[in-house]
Amino acid sequence: MARIINWVALAAGIMLLLMVVVSIFYPWWQLTIGQDLIKVNASPIYTNFGVFGDQFTIPIILVINIITILTFLACGAVMLIYSIVPTKPYAKQLLGFSYRKPLYSVVIFAVVLVGVVLAANHFGVNVPLNGSSTVTVPASWMMGVSISAPISASFEFSFYIAVVAAALCLAARLYHSHFTKPSTTPETAPPTPSTATISVPA
Repeated sequence: MARIINWVALAAGIMLLLMVVVSIFYPWWQLTIGQDLIKVNASPIYTNFGVFGDQFTIPIILVINIITILTFLACGAVMLIYSIVPTKPYAKQLLGFSYRKPLYSVVIFAVVLVGVVLAANHFGVNVPLNGSSTVTVPASWMMGVSISAPISASFEFSFYIAVVAAALCLAARLYHSHFTKPSTTPETAPPTPSTATISVPA
């Protein structure tokens, strides 16, 4: 018998593992102020900051990043296991563990990022979500001196890999119903009673 495989889940598992590897080296979103005066590399997997070219990380954020890496690796591995056993009784539990976390991470990251940018703009610091502009620090923040500098922000290709991985995870969950449809067998007609003729001698 040929093995039944959820090919969408298989692609999702591979994409999740690829996303982890790529995101370790490339951020999901990058913000640069001036000529590397201030740089922010942000993602759930690795976040660091740069000031005058020197990179540093905050310990608590680094711990969260490590936990996220391990979680994504586990989700990718479990998704691959699920993809080759989609009809097993425990398959839905495997899928439930592996598809939610990448999807939630992408959504939460985008929401938090938009919230931070809106908050900065509310306080008079024009921070773009994607693109370039000139940021002006209010004079009230700098003892009456107003400072302006070019600023650029962009979503990196690693973010789009994460979006594709999350979309595949959701598609794998939706496609799972294909493997849980009850098999229907044609109903057989009830047997008709056989009639027998009895001859009575005259």
